Amino acid sequence: MKLFVLLPAYNEEDSLPPLLDALEGSCRRLGLEHEIVIVDDGSTDRTAAVATAASGRLPIRLIQHQRNSGLGAAMLTGLRHVTRAGDDGDVLVAMDADN
Repeated sequence: MKLFVLLPAYNEEDSLPPLLDALEGSCRRLGLEHEIVIVDDGSTDRTAAVATAASGRLPIRLIQHQRNSGLGAAMLTGLRHVTRAGDDGDVLVAMDADN
């Protein structure tokens, strides 16, 4: 079983680092194989750069929208990724990137 954590994000450069650290710590303690899916929904700050920097040490998949399309569109993009990348028995958790 693999855990996918879907984080739709819009201008979350400050919120992402502590959230990513907490998610990673929890998944490691529980021994869960996981992927953190960040859908950057057209952020105008450094959200994508923060996610990219963290992907060097965490299992992050960054998907970017060129412009802000809203929460529903970001969720749909993330759900499409997980349905393609996941297998039967995998689990998806979605939450706001602002923790």
